[in-house]
Amino acid sequence: MKLLKSKPIPLRYKVKRTLEDITWALKNHPMVIFIDDLDRCPSEQVLKVLEFVNFLSSDNLKSYIVLGMDLDKVLPSISGEFSSIVEESLKEEDEKEDEEVRRKRLKEERQKYAQNYLEKLVNIEVNVPKANPEELADLAEQNTSANKDETTRQDKWDWAINFFDRKLFPLILTGLFAFSTYIAASYYSALNSKEFTETRKQQKKTEKALKQTKIEIKNSRTILDKLGNTFDETDKNIEELKNVQKLLKEQSLLEKNLESQIFFTENNIYIKKKDVDVLLSNWAVPMLYLLIFIFASFALFILFSRKKEIDDDPIFIKALKIWSPVITYYENTPRHFKRSVNQLRLMAMRGELKGEASDIRNLVVLKALKELGIGTELKNTNPILTIGNVSFIEGLANSSHEEPMVQNPFGDSFIPLQSDHAKRALSNALAKHHQEFNGTWPGEKDIDAFEKLTRGIVLR
Repeated sequence: MKLLKSKPIPLRYKVKRTLEDITWALKNHPMVIFIDDLDRCPSEQVLKVLEFVNFLSSDNLKSYIVLGMDLDKVLPSISGEFSSIVEESLKEEDEKEDEEVRRKRLKEERQKYAQNYLEKLVNIEVNVPKANPEELADLAEQNTSANKDETTRQDKWDWAINFFDRKLFPLILTGLFAFSTYIAASYYSALNSKEFTETRKQQKKTEKALKQTKIEIKNSRTILDKLGNTFDETDKNIEELKNVQKLLKEQSLLEKNLESQIFFTENNIYIKKKDVDVLLSNWAVPMLYLLIFIFASFALFILFSRKKEIDDDPIFIKALKIWSPVITYYENTPRHFKRSVNQLRLMAMRGELKGEASDIRNLVVLKALKELGIGTELKNTNPILTIGNVSFIEGLANSSHEEPMVQNPFGDSFIPLQSDHAKRALSNALAKHHQEFNGTWPGEKDIDAFEKLTRGIVLR
């Protein structure tokens, strides 16, 4: 009987399995994969890398892939790899076509095929900005010895903070948790030991007898009060008086017996009953341990559950729901909407880093209007014809149409807004926006910030 030989696992699946293990270990930490200088690789390797990136991005891996490449060099590099596919599609064309024309068409089709391939793969394209003389001067100044010393000091502080946050702080919390758990377990064990339990039972019997004696003393005194004072030795009150004296002696003996009872703890320490009563009645010590336990547990919970990703602002989500029909009007696909959302996130982060932060609602509005073809460049032609003028936008939404353009109610200019459906989408979004965010609309500052933040970003 021959044993079946298992086929070797392809490399890409091995890498995928490794990445899945990494993302599982990272938990809430997103993984970012950088692939740089792709344009410097041989053309056949470029396509293999892109195919693998497509393989990873199509799976449910919690990761982001950043490609560093020159598109002008990568496009010709991969277009040649699609020659056989394109030639096969052109075989059905007229064979009488001129060879030169056919060669030219083949080249154009290859480039178009490669362009479409990249457009489906690349989500957002961000051009690396060119440094101006001022930025180069700042870079030179940062490399001086004084700045290097300052950078070194800052690096040390960053390292110390990172060390405390990542290593020391978890160790402290773990130590507190272990200490409080040990104290609580020891306290519980001492109170539930066999010796403690047996002595406690005996103590309860003594306490019960003492309680009964006190009740009998009280009853006898009540009888004495009712009988009144008499010196007749045969009278009942003499008998009750003797009974009271007897009970008082029993009470005294029981109390002494109770005081003399001891408890034997795990640590071979003899504790008198009165000391145990103090320990049991004094909640300061156990409450202190309980507070330490709660603090350590809560801190550990916060440490391991804190998010490493920033959640979208609820206002941002509301604005997206309102303007999503406008954003996806011309390209109503999940891919396009996802790319638009990622572009808005990138713009918001850019704005915070550059100190040009704008209201995220206004960024969504400007993005939606731009998708309809109502661009920010209008403000440069006429101060009235600007998207910062909400009346102008409302006029567009309610204007009469002259296909394929919309007649501008403020003048003779035309705005590239097409069809009644586009008008209704804009009108509905405006109504919902005013209802949800009354008085909020992009101003000149928001428009300028939008233009700066979108500079160098291509949404594919």
